[in-house]
Amino acid sequence: MFSSTRRELLNYLSSKNLTSTFFVIGSRIVERPTVLVEEYMAGHEIAVHTWSHRVRTAKSRLWMYLTVQ
Repeated sequence: MFSSTRRELLNYLSSKNLTSTFFVIGSRIVERPTVLVEEYMAGHEIAVHTWSHRVRTAKSRLWMYLTVQ
């Protein structure tokens, strides 16, 4: 299932023959893998932003490093 904004963006990019990089949050992709597949199959690049989107300011540098790894 797509949000209407995401659908509009994908349609626009397609109409202009453009590709984009989508930074994804891993835990959300687990919930909706078809979103990732459709973006990838349309020729877009997929990059991992993080697993979750918790506030990072209270975390140590080591915690952030290990989360990204």
